[in-house]
Amino acid sequence: VSPFRYYFDMIFEVMRNEQPYDSIPNFSAADALRLAGIGRNEFIDIMNKCRSKKIMWKLNKSIAKELLPTQPVDFPIESWWGVCLVNFTLEEFKKLSEEEVSTIDKICKEEANL
Repeated sequence: VSPFRYYFDMIFEVMRNEQPYDSIPNFSAADALRLAGIGRNEFIDIMNKCRSKKIMWKLNKSIAKELLPTQPVDFPIESWWGVCLVNFTLEEFKKLSEEEVSTIDKICKEEANL
């Protein structure tokens, strides 16, 4: 599970259960904003859009998923960040794009030179 997917699912569960945004812990809310771009205002806007579809919202709470972002927010990589490789399965490796594979190769070469 990626961080984006974790916060996506967490926000969806809060919406599905019609809990207030304040029920999300502060540190989780900050991460959700950073990764998914969903802050208090966006959360309220999505909930208002869902509730405006009265019957559909009461019958099918998954309409909130359609209004949530499908991709993480692009954010700048700071020069002081550390990058560490983690082990992942061959199946996960096969799903990587060429750009991701070349980035991993570059990181491996950098670590070998240290």
